[in-house]
Amino acid sequence: MSQLNQAKHSVHKANNYLGGSHATKKARKNMAYKFLEWCTQNGHYVNSMAKVQPDAVRDYLDALKLRQVSVATRHNHLSCIRVCMQGLNADPDVAGITAEKLGLEPRCRAGTKLPLPDAEFASVLERAALLNEDGFVLMLKLQRLLGYRGKESLMSILDLEQHALDADALLAGSIHITRGTKGGRPRHTDVIAAKAQETLQVIRAALLYARAHNGHLLQGAEPGLDAAKNKYHRLAAQVGLSGQYAPHSLRYAYACEKILELHAAGCNRKETLSFISKFLGHGESRNRYVSQVYGKSVVHVLTTEKRKTRIDRAIAVLDGIVDAQAKP
Repeated sequence: MSQLNQAKHSVHKANNYLGGSHATKKARKNMAYKFLEWCTQNGHYVNSMAKVQPDAVRDYLDALKLRQVSVATRHNHLSCIRVCMQGLNADPDVAGITAEKLGLEPRCRAGTKLPLPDAEFASVLERAALLNEDGFVLMLKLQRLLGYRGKESLMSILDLEQHALDADALLAGSIHITRGTKGGRPRHTDVIAAKAQETLQVIRAALLYARAHNGHLLQGAEPGLDAAKNKYHRLAAQVGLSGQYAPHSLRYAYACEKILELHAAGCNRKETLSFISKFLGHGESRNRYVSQVYGKSVVHVLTTEKRKTRIDRAIAVLDGIVDAQAKP
């Protein structure tokens, strides 16, 4: 077995150990293979990801920089190398393979998109309607009302069927999203209370459209998800969704409106950001990321509550429940 094949076999072994969704494993493998192939072509001896040397990684990151690869992408490449090493029981920190020791500049985690204003969204919908792609219009509305990603809205019909069957739960605010989610991780999200009826109407319209179009909201020139995704991005560009106001800006707008709703309901900063992080599918612990990216335009309105105050508030709620149950 050649040196390169040995190294690629170690990636396969690490991938199986690390697990993850099919998409995650595929992306990890492709990124690691690019690094190994570069090492082979540039005189770095690597026969296993567990034995990668800092000089090889540093030179690879420098080569990426010369190709004008962004800082964020270079961090992703470094993260891939590190996680593959960890999957083979090697410690990248001990080996000196860290961003700091390799001289990789920090990346900015502030979001590059802005929440799409309602007036601009209305204009986008008008332009989309002129394309005679009613399914695409419904996808945009679902993204704005439910915080869907583009792929989630493309694959949403089966979920929407369940939403319709659980309409009472939907009006109460709970929606389960399973198709097209990042990493294949299902999540629960909340409807914007002031737009619950509008959300139901859009879901009904989407189901009616799908019933008449082979169960899809959008279909490409060829069968399959990839063709539909390509058409979605092409249509988005045609209606002006690009740059700071890309399709993802609809998710930003959902997050900002939901932040303001939770704030008005009395939630403190920590509670609000935890809820929003969960609704967007990032988990409940990524508060800082949500505040820096999705909610940066409105997060200043949130109030920080001291831990003792939060505990006192929780106790008061429980006391109220106990007192109510004790009454005859």
